[in-house]
Amino acid sequence: MQLDAPIDEATVHAAYNACSSIRVLDDRTRSVFPSSNSADGGDYVDVGHFRIDDRTVSLIAAGDQLRVGAALNAVQIAMRLPS
Repeated sequence: MQLDAPIDEATVHAAYNACSSIRVLDDRTRSVFPSSNSADGGDYVDVGHFRIDDRTVSLIAAGDQLRVGAALNAVQIAMRLPS
């Protein structure tokens, strides 16, 4: 996703943490990131492994596709980020 203005990682984390259907798993020191195992059987979409380059945010999203549409939720959350 390309934003209108540069953004920092703290703002991205805050935006995703503010959503009740998202669980942020982004702990580089313990190597905790979203995976199919972390999302299995849950109602949350797990997001993490954020990479921010000026106005571009890349991430991994994982969700139980029988319970939640991970791609749709990730896009909806991304649209809430300040531009």
